Amino acid sequence: MAQFVSSLFLGWFLKRIGIIHDAFVDNASKLVFQITLPTLLFLGIVNSNHSVEINPTFILFGLIANITFFLITTYSCRFFIKDKQDHGVIIQGGFRANTAIIGLAYVANVYGDSGVAVALVYVASTTILYNILAVICLTSSESSIGIKK
Repeated sequence: MAQFVSSLFLGWFLKRIGIIHDAFVDNASKLVFQITLPTLLFLGIVNSNHSVEINPTFILFGLIANITFFLITTYSCRFFIKDKQDHGVIIQGGFRANTAIIGLAYVANVYGDSGVAVALVYVASTTILYNILAVICLTSSESSIGIKK
Protein backbone atom coordinates (compact mmCIF):
# COMPACT_ATOMS: atom_id res chain seq x y z
CA MET A 1 0.00 0.00 0.00
CA ALA A 2 2.84 2.36 0.81
CA GLN A 3 4.30 1.88 -2.69
CA PHE A 4 0.93 2.73 -4.24
CA VAL A 5 0.57 5.91 -2.18
CA SER A 6 4.16 6.95 -2.83
CA SER A 7 3.67 6.37 -6.60
CA LEU A 8 0.55 8.52 -6.57
CA PHE A 9 2.33 11.25 -4.65
CA LEU A 10 5.32 11.11 -6.99
CA GLY A 11 3.06 11.42 -10.04
CA TRP A 12 1.21 14.37 -8.50
CA PHE A 13 4.48 16.05 -7.54
CA LEU A 14 6.08 15.58 -10.96
CA LYS A 15 2.99 17.01 -12.65
CA ARG A 16 2.90 19.92 -10.22
CA ILE A 17 6.51 20.93 -10.96
CA GLY A 18 5.97 20.54 -14.71
CA ILE A 19 8.00 17.42 -15.50
CA ILE A 20 4.89 15.45 -16.42
CA HIS A 21 2.42 17.13 -18.77
CA ASP A 22 -0.57 16.07 -20.86
CA ALA A 23 1.51 15.14 -23.91
CA PHE A 24 3.65 12.87 -21.73
CA VAL A 25 0.55 11.20 -20.29
CA ASP A 26 -0.83 10.59 -23.80
CA ASN A 27 2.47 9.10 -24.99
CA ALA A 28 2.90 7.01 -21.84
CA SER A 29 -0.64 5.64 -22.19
CA LYS A 30 0.08 4.61 -25.78
CA LEU A 31 3.31 2.98 -24.65
CA VAL A 32 1.58 1.02 -21.90
CA PHE A 33 -1.43 -0.10 -23.94
CA GLN A 34 0.29 -0.75 -27.27
CA ILE A 35 3.70 -2.10 -26.22
CA THR A 36 4.30 -2.98 -22.58
CA LEU A 37 0.93 -4.58 -21.76
CA PRO A 38 0.89 -6.81 -24.87
CA THR A 39 4.52 -7.71 -24.12
CA LEU A 40 3.61 -8.64 -20.55
CA LEU A 41 0.76 -10.78 -21.82
CA PHE A 42 2.93 -12.47 -24.45
CA LEU A 43 5.80 -13.18 -22.05
CA GLY A 44 3.36 -14.42 -19.41
CA ILE A 45 1.97 -16.98 -21.84
CA VAL A 46 5.37 -18.02 -23.22
CA ASN A 47 7.04 -18.39 -19.82
CA SER A 48 4.14 -20.06 -18.05
CA ASN A 49 3.66 -23.67 -17.18
CA HIS A 50 1.24 -24.79 -19.89
CA SER A 51 -0.36 -27.36 -17.62
CA VAL A 52 -1.96 -24.62 -15.49
CA GLU A 53 -5.63 -25.32 -14.87
CA ILE A 54 -8.08 -22.58 -15.67
CA ASN A 55 -11.01 -22.22 -13.28
CA PRO A 56 -14.13 -21.59 -15.41
CA THR A 57 -16.19 -20.88 -12.27
CA PHE A 58 -13.88 -17.98 -11.43
CA ILE A 59 -14.14 -16.56 -14.93
CA LEU A 60 -17.93 -16.98 -15.04
CA PHE A 61 -18.26 -15.29 -11.65
CA GLY A 62 -16.16 -12.35 -12.88
CA LEU A 63 -18.26 -11.97 -16.03
CA ILE A 64 -21.55 -12.14 -14.12
CA ALA A 65 -20.27 -9.66 -11.53
CA ASN A 66 -19.21 -7.24 -14.28
CA ILE A 67 -22.57 -7.50 -16.07
CA THR A 68 -24.41 -6.99 -12.77
CA PHE A 69 -22.35 -3.90 -11.98
CA PHE A 70 -22.94 -2.61 -15.50
CA LEU A 71 -26.71 -2.94 -15.02
CA ILE A 72 -26.60 -1.29 -11.59
CA THR A 73 -24.55 1.58 -12.97
CA THR A 74 -26.87 1.95 -15.96
CA TYR A 75 -30.00 2.13 -13.84
CA SER A 76 -28.34 4.39 -11.25
CA CYS A 77 -27.40 6.81 -14.03
CA ARG A 78 -31.00 6.94 -15.08
CA PHE A 79 -32.02 8.26 -11.67
CA PHE A 80 -29.04 10.33 -10.52
CA ILE A 81 -27.52 11.90 -13.64
CA LYS A 82 -29.79 14.47 -15.20
CA ASP A 83 -27.84 15.16 -18.40
CA LYS A 84 -28.65 12.19 -20.65
CA GLN A 85 -25.69 12.90 -22.93
CA ASP A 86 -23.32 12.03 -20.07
CA HIS A 87 -24.87 8.65 -19.32
CA GLY A 88 -22.74 6.55 -21.68
CA VAL A 89 -19.43 7.98 -20.48
CA ILE A 90 -20.38 7.71 -16.83
CA ILE A 91 -21.62 4.14 -17.25
CA GLN A 92 -18.43 3.10 -19.04
CA GLY A 93 -16.31 4.77 -16.37
CA GLY A 94 -18.29 2.90 -13.73
CA PHE A 95 -18.01 -0.65 -15.02
CA ARG A 96 -14.64 -0.61 -16.74
CA ALA A 97 -11.77 -1.70 -14.51
CA ASN A 98 -7.99 -1.51 -14.65
CA THR A 99 -7.61 -5.25 -14.17
CA ALA A 100 -5.31 -5.64 -17.14
CA ILE A 101 -2.88 -2.99 -15.99
CA ILE A 102 -2.86 -2.98 -12.22
CA GLY A 103 -4.17 -6.49 -11.57
CA LEU A 104 -1.69 -8.25 -13.85
CA ALA A 105 1.22 -6.37 -12.32
CA TYR A 106 0.18 -7.49 -8.84
CA VAL A 107 -0.41 -11.07 -9.99
CA ALA A 108 3.00 -11.17 -11.68
CA ASN A 109 4.72 -9.95 -8.52
CA VAL A 110 2.87 -12.32 -6.18
CA TYR A 111 2.37 -15.50 -8.24
CA GLY A 112 4.92 -15.25 -11.04
CA ASP A 113 4.39 -16.50 -14.58
CA SER A 114 1.98 -19.28 -13.67
CA GLY A 115 -0.31 -16.76 -11.97
CA VAL A 116 -0.12 -14.46 -14.97
CA ALA A 117 -1.16 -17.32 -17.25
CA VAL A 118 -4.32 -17.90 -15.20
CA ALA A 119 -5.04 -14.17 -14.96
CA LEU A 120 -4.62 -13.73 -18.72
CA VAL A 121 -7.63 -15.92 -19.42
CA TYR A 122 -9.72 -13.79 -17.06
CA VAL A 123 -8.39 -10.55 -18.60
CA ALA A 124 -9.11 -11.81 -22.12
CA SER A 125 -12.69 -12.72 -21.26
CA THR A 126 -13.40 -9.46 -19.44
CA THR A 127 -11.79 -7.43 -22.24
CA ILE A 128 -14.23 -8.94 -24.72
CA LEU A 129 -17.10 -8.25 -22.32
CA TYR A 130 -15.93 -4.67 -21.66
CA ASN A 131 -15.80 -3.94 -25.38
CA ILE A 132 -19.33 -5.28 -25.90
CA LEU A 133 -20.67 -3.30 -22.94
CA ALA A 134 -18.84 -0.15 -24.10
CA VAL A 135 -20.56 -0.37 -27.49
CA ILE A 136 -23.90 -0.76 -25.74
CA CYS A 137 -23.50 2.16 -23.35
CA LEU A 138 -21.78 4.55 -25.76
CA THR A 139 -24.35 4.24 -28.52
CA SER A 140 -27.21 6.70 -28.55
CA SER A 141 -29.03 7.00 -25.24
CA GLU A 142 -32.34 5.83 -26.75
CA SER A 143 -30.91 2.51 -27.91
CA SER A 144 -28.91 1.77 -24.76
CA ILE A 145 -30.12 -1.70 -23.62
CA GLY A 146 -33.74 -0.71 -24.08
CA ILE A 147 -33.83 1.89 -21.32
CA LYS A 148 -36.12 4.78 -22.05
CA LYS A 149 -34.64 7.92 -20.55
